[in-house]
Amino acid sequence: MNRKTWSGNFRAQPRAARGWLLSATGAMPVEVHLTGVDLPADAGPGVLTAAPIDRIDIDWSVDGASVALSQAGTVLRLKARAAFVLEPRPELYRALPLETFAPKSRNFWKRIFLLVRIPGGRLLLQYIARRARA
Repeated sequence: MNRKTWSGNFRAQPRAARGWLLSATGAMPVEVHLTGVDLPADAGPGVLTAAPIDRIDIDWSVDGASVALSQAGTVLRLKARAAFVLEPRPELYRALPLETFAPKSRNFWKRIFLLVRIPGGRLLLQYIARRARA
């Protein structure tokens, strides 16, 4: 069995198919994705969203994940089919000699991605690219 604990200020958001997203609102952006969550029978529909979650304990096993959520002095125990955690580790990449864009290149690509997001921007970029090739 594998176990992990996080402390902080988490908020819960419901997802499709009995899923939940637990995301940290503090300095460490941790996201816990739970799928196939079975809420206890005595828990109401808004039990996870009623108060911020202070602590998350996850025990992974071959059957799924057992999740304990500490919320306003009470502990809510859940059973989930799967639990996925996104926990960024910026210190891992600091030592790597990764390439970075020069300021002019960075501004160019920011403008391109801004154009792509607006309606019709992709067509405009295709038109400009065709004219530049000719």
